[in-house]
Order: sequence, then C-alpha cells, then structure tokens
Amino acid sequence: LGIFWRKSFKNDVRIIKHPDSYRVQAIELFNKYVIINVYFPTDTNDLNDFELLKCTQDIKWYFNNYSNHNIIIAGDLNCDFSRHSRFVNIIRDFFIEVNLVTAWSRHNVDFTFYNHLVRNGNNTCSYSCIDHFVMQNNVLNNVSHAQVLHLGDNLSNHEPIFMSIKIDSTPSNLIEEPENSNSDRPVWSKASSNDINNYRRELQSNLSNFVMSDGVRCSNPTCTDSNHLQDLDNFYDFVTNSIDSSVKNNIPKAGNIKTSSKSVVPGWSEYVKPFRDDAKFWHAIWVSLGRPLNCEVYNVMKHTRNLFHYSVRKVKKNREKIEQDNMLVSFLDGKVTNLVKKLKKQRSNGKDKSPSLIDGHVGKVNIANHFASKYAALYNSHESSEETGKVVDDLNISANNMTEVDLVTPEIVYQAISCINVNTSDVCFEFKSNAILNAVDILTKYVTALLQSFLIHGYVPKNLIFCSLKPIIKDKLGDKLSSENYRAIGSSSLLLKVLDWVIFILYESNLKPSELQFGFQKKNSTTMCSWTVNETVNYYLNRDTPAFSCFLDLSKAFDLVSFSKLFSKLKNRIGAIFIRLLAFIYTFQSCCVDWAGSKSNLFNVSCGIRQGAVLSPILFSIYIDDLFNVLSCSGFGCHINNVFYGIVGYADDLVLLSPDLQGLQCMFDIAKSFLDKLGLKISVDRIKPLKSKTKWKYDPTVFIKLDNFEIPWCDSYKHLGH
Repeated sequence: LGIFWRKSFKNDVRIIKHPDSYRVQAIELFNKYVIINVYFPTDTNDLNDFELLKCTQDIKWYFNNYSNHNIIIAGDLNCDFSRHSRFVNIIRDFFIEVNLVTAWSRHNVDFTFYNHLVRNGNNTCSYSCIDHFVMQNNVLNNVSHAQVLHLGDNLSNHEPIFMSIKIDSTPSNLIEEPENSNSDRPVWSKASSNDINNYRRELQSNLSNFVMSDGVRCSNPTCTDSNHLQDLDNFYDFVTNSIDSSVKNNIPKAGNIKTSSKSVVPGWSEYVKPFRDDAKFWHAIWVSLGRPLNCEVYNVMKHTRNLFHYSVRKVKKNREKIEQDNMLVSFLDGKVTNLVKKLKKQRSNGKDKSPSLIDGHVGKVNIANHFASKYAALYNSHESSEETGKVVDDLNISANNMTEVDLVTPEIVYQAISCINVNTSDVCFEFKSNAILNAVDILTKYVTALLQSFLIHGYVPKNLIFCSLKPIIKDKLGDKLSSENYRAIGSSSLLLKVLDWVIFILYESNLKPSELQFGFQKKNSTTMCSWTVNETVNYYLNRDTPAFSCFLDLSKAFDLVSFSKLFSKLKNRIGAIFIRLLAFIYTFQSCCVDWAGSKSNLFNVSCGIRQGAVLSPILFSIYIDDLFNVLSCSGFGCHINNVFYGIVGYADDLVLLSPDLQGLQCMFDIAKSFLDKLGLKISVDRIKPLKSKTKWKYDPTVFIKLDNFEIPWCDSYKHLGH
C-alpha cells in the first residue's frame, strides 16, 4: 500500500495508521477528507471469508472514527461488480450498508486489469474492472472526470486509473519547503595542494589584522566587565569568520563538481535495461494494433515481457554478487579511485533514510518540533540553574586560579587540535575540521588566546554553545516510526571539541574512573568487559561455588545527569576555573533538533550531558563512579584473591556479581538507592538476574525484588553483544 501527495500539501495531510491492518491504510486531507488505500484478497474458489470480512471491518473503523469526513476509497478491490459471486456479493452488501458507490457507475470504463490465458491452444485475454474509486454519493457529485489510462509503455497488467474531483479547500502552504542545498559546501577531498596553500595564505593574512582588545588582554579571573564579554564575542567572530571566508574563497565547492545524481541499481544497465526497452517497444506496438491475440506480435510481446521480468528477478537475487564483480573489475583495471568510490557508496546506501512519519507527525519541520518537545521535557525534568550556580559560587574563584589558565599553552592546544578527526562538521559553520587541521600551526596561538580568555571570564559566546541534536535510531529492527526508538546525539562547535581535548590532556590521570568501569577507556572494550564478567563467574563455578549476576541498564542515563551533582564530583579532579566554564556552557546552551536537514525551535536544558561530545562518556563515568566504591566497601559481592569484582560496568550497562542470593539482593538495593539519589533510573524491563549452572540446589521461590516486585530469573543473557 502506498499514498503519495505533493509537498505543498504537507501541512494539510495527516497519516491515519490503522492499528491492525496491512491491507487498509489512509490519510486525512484538509481535515475533511479521508483517502483510504485498500488491497482486498483475491476472488478465488478457496476464498477465506474471514480475511475479506476483516478488510471490510478495517474500512468501517475509519467510518466510525471519522463519521464527519468525506471518505474516498481507492485501490485494488479484486472485485468486478458485473460478476455474481459470493466474494462480489459480500463487498456489494458492505458498500450498500455504508452508502458507497463506485466512480465507474457514472463514468464508463472498459477495463482496469487484463490477464493473458491459453485455452484449447488459443491465446485469450480476460478483462475486468477490479481497480476502483469508491465514495459516498455527495462526494461523487463533485467528481468531474474519471478514466482508465491505457498506456503503451505500461508493462503491468493493471492499468492506471485517474480521477479529478473538486475540493472546496485551499492548501495552507502553497510554497514547497526548499530542499537543503549543498552546492556551496566545501569539498576538501577535491582540494589540491595549491588550493590548500592559497587557503593558508589568505587565512594568515586575515588573522594578521587582529588588534588585541582589553577583554582579550584581561587576566583577572573575577572580572565582571560586560564590555570584556563583547570583546570575546568579537574575537571569536573574527577568528571563525576568517576561517570561513578563507575556506569559501579557496576550497572547491560541491556545486562546481560534476556528480551523477542518479541512483543506479547494480547490473541494471547491463542485464535489465535492454530487455525493458524491448518489452516496452513491443508492448506499445501491440497496444497500437488493438491488442490482437493470435498473431506473431502478441507472441513477441509476451516473450520480451517475460524476459524483462526474469531479468529483474535475477538482478535482485544476485545484486551483491554483481556489486562485487564490478568492484573487482575496477580493481583489475587499475581504477582504484572508482573502487574507493563504490565502496563508500555501498556503505552510504546501507544507511537508513529518515522516515517521513514519526508518532503520527508528518513533515520534516513537524517531526523536528515533535522531537524537540520531547527532548525539552526530558532535559528539563529536574535540576535548576540556581543549584548549579550555588556549586559555581562555592568554587571561590580568585587570582590564584590564573595558574590553571597558564596550563593552557600553545603546545597543549596544538596537541588538542591534532586529536580532532578529519571531516568533523561544525554546527555553526560550513567549514569542517579540515580547515583547522590544515592550518593548525597558524591557528594555534589564536585558539590558545580564545580559550584562555574564556577561562578567565567563565564565559563563551552564545552561538558557540549552540547544540544541534540529531535523533539516531537505537534498534534498526525496532519500530522506526516511534520516537522512543531514537536517541539524541549532539553536534557542537569544533572549538568546544578542542576545549574538551585540552581538559582531557591536562587532567587525564584525574579523570580515570574505577578499574571495573570499562566504558570508553583506553585499552578497554566491550569484549574486555564481558570477559571479566565471564571469568569472575567461572572462577566460582570451578570451585563448585554458585555465582549470581544481575544485569542492569539505566534508562536515558546521559540525559538525566544533574549538573550540580556532576560539577560537585569534578571539584577534586580538575581545576575550578575549568569547572566554572563547563558550568556556563551546560547551563546556558541552547538546543534544536535537526531532522533530515530541517531544524526545530530552540529550547534550553537544565540536565543531561550531550551524547557525542568528547568528554561526555568520561563525565558520566565519574558521575556514577562512587557506586563502585560504595559496593566495594559493602562487604557483599564477588572477590578473586581478595580483589573486589562485585560490579562491572560499561558506561550505563552495569553487572552485579555475588556468590549468594542475599548478597545480590543487598547490592541491588544499594545500587538502586545510590542511583535514585543521582536522579538516574534503572530500566525495569531490562533487569536480568541470572543463576549460574552448578550442582548447588536453588530455592525456586527466591527472587530478586524491586520494591516488593519479584523479577523473574532468565536462563541466558547477551551482554554487550557477547
């Protein structure tokens, strides 16, 4: 089933998804029409009455729920009303019941479907009207034209049907939403060494015109001069505009590069197109001759059409092999560039396109605003700026903190810039990280001065802390039309990424969480985490001792982090002046949702750390790190050679391990109480307690309890994909 509409109608169309039907779906148009697309079962001798009656009841569901609307049914009814069969009678009785008539009752048509048959050695063709427009009488009065289009190049047995109807409504948005244009986007992969050298020369020339202002020269960490903040805004604009203009003037643009916009199916031009062209040619001749049956033209038409359909099936079945053969030919011919392009295209073709419908909302802007309303509620579910302000006030920033600013040297900034990945986008500018990486020696001193000024004043320009949230699907096999199956990944300024790397480089040793927290740590992985869990359990099993585990997953953990609690935990780990700047960035950041290039309205946040930022995984690990220490000192949990292994974590995926049930219950209660105080929630549906398989006899009536609710044991669990 499929219904298409013009983009200019996007604000006037609403999809009405039937809760339990794959044969009947509909849209609402102008708040007064319901267009239903149907596909009825086939009229055969072994007709299943239940399936047909279910289709009629599915249609009736729309009548009951949209009784004030004009309803139009369009589609393949598999029903010719000139026949007399039980199938036709069921549909005819249903249409009489709901007062529906077909458009062909007033607009005569010859046939909408034909089928080739061979009877007694002779070619025959059966014709029928099984595709219909069906509506109420008052709606039919507004139909000015209805017909079947017999097109010579249509290779389907179904002929397209067409209807014109007068609707007393005007689209609320006659101007189509402009598509995002990438013609001005710089393409660094096409830039020659001469282009890059010209970019560097222009950038250096632009930056040399900078005049140091009072705000940039200020070295007072307690400065409150508002003019200095304006100086920092101007300095930031000067540096970024210099980069932006230099890139635009020297780096090739996408609009100047010839690319093929066609989506080519592998093997189509070689194995399908010749047969399709032959089939269309002979089909058009056959139609122009009046569709004769027992002649050579008919035989050739049938043969060429069969070859076309066979070639389509063959290409679909062998698509992967054809792609591999084409890449091998490119490699053997020495066309390495073409091979790389095909590999990249193969990867990009695997990426999911953004759905046009989420939670019943249609249109890119509407979907973006829908996500924005959900994220705004989530990121403001607790906490307030006043609580974060109290933590900042307790830092007692003074002139002594200038020693922390002095740690940000050009050497550290150079190292931080070098850590940024190639082709990383900036949320505010079209230039990518390539612009900074190709001029790191030129930009280092200016970026250093910027970061030092930000730290001294505890301030960054507002457009620098703008965050664009992109909903990324969680489970590709799950419901792609539900917002609950998406997580928000934040995209921020490149300069903020440099700041994150500076903090990480300066305080790496202080930012290390517990050794049992494997998430996003150097030389650790999900494999190491799962291996540690398995080895701990095996250690006890090899000694004929039971081992119990409980797998926990935190719900929206990154999104519920309290700013005040987080920055309080950072006090003994990084400099106070860095905490003050991070607090400003998180407290005053503004966000929007980017959905397929369309942006939502802006909203502020009061809790949660951005998923996608350099420091975010580390900050979250520190946020829950005390839980590892609390459980280690609790006296419960597994130990190996007097070393505690009672909890193993990978970011927000936690595993509790205990040699006895009572200990596991106590650890679970401690963990829940601790996480509740942090404002984090355990996903109840994903609590998985597991018993090890030993000779030990378990009491089947004993369960792990959550608020007096017994959680059933599971037989197995796939931990982090292992």
